[in-house]
Parts: sequence; C-alpha cells; structure tokens
Amino acid sequence: MRDLDLPVRADGVDVRLDGAPLGPRNVVHEADSLVVMTGVDEAWTVSRAEEASLCSRSNLGSRIRHQRAFSIRVTNGSSVTGSVRVVEPLPRSRELEIELNPEELDGGVVDAVNEAVVWELQLKPGESRTLRFAYAVEHDRDVRVSGFN
Repeated sequence: MRDLDLPVRADGVDVRLDGAPLGPRNVVHEADSLVVMTGVDEAWTVSRAEEASLCSRSNLGSRIRHQRAFSIRVTNGSSVTGSVRVVEPLPRSRELEIELNPEELDGGVVDAVNEAVVWELQLKPGESRTLRFAYAVEHDRDVRVSGFN
C-alpha cells in the first residue's frame, strides 16, 4: 500500500504519493465536510462531517469537557478494487486531555506517535464506507483552546 500525504494549505492541499509530489489539489467545501481530489484517481472521494447531534460541552467543576463526533465517508468510484489509508489527526495541545474509547473508533487504530486515528480500507468498485468516531476532550475552565470554546 502506498502512503498518501496531504499537508493542508490555506487554498488546498499538497499531495504526495510515496514521497513523490503530485502537486497541489483544491479542497471542495460541503457544509462541515472537505472533499479532496487526490489526483491519483479522482474517482475516489473522501468527505468528513461533524455529527452535531452527538457533540456537547459540559462543565465539570473547574474543568470543561467537550464530546466530539465525526463521520468520514470514503467512496471508490473507480472500476477497480483499491486500498486507501485514512488518517484523522487528533487535537494537539498541551492544555488538553483527550479520551478515546476504542468502541467509538469504528475499527480505527490510534497512532500515538503522530496523534491520529488511522483506518486501512479496501473498497470494491462503486463501494462506499462511512467511518464514525468520537472522542472527549477536557481542559481547565480558564484555558481557551482554539476550536473548542
């Protein structure tokens, strides 16, 4: 399986396949989702959405807890079976405590070194798969954390 890196820029992503640059690609915004055409095979799509009904914020004494939930939909629109590696970065901050429950990762594996959840998928032609995952984040009440306050 090949590694596909997608460093995010303000106007899109830079795509690399096995370390070789494939060049910049645009990001298509669809509500809370981003669709990235990788250029390797534009018949494959990946979209990500926040599951707002499963997200919450609660006060726990001097702490604040945020429950976050997302879905990622991967579709193989090509005519051949293929594999894809989906990497979902986790929030990074020394001020945060992140709680992950394996039952809420839909088969994903935590990559502690890179602070991400990783899924390895093989999809048949025309097949789609929706990955659902959730995590909780806690921080001190007096700490402001981008994306959570």
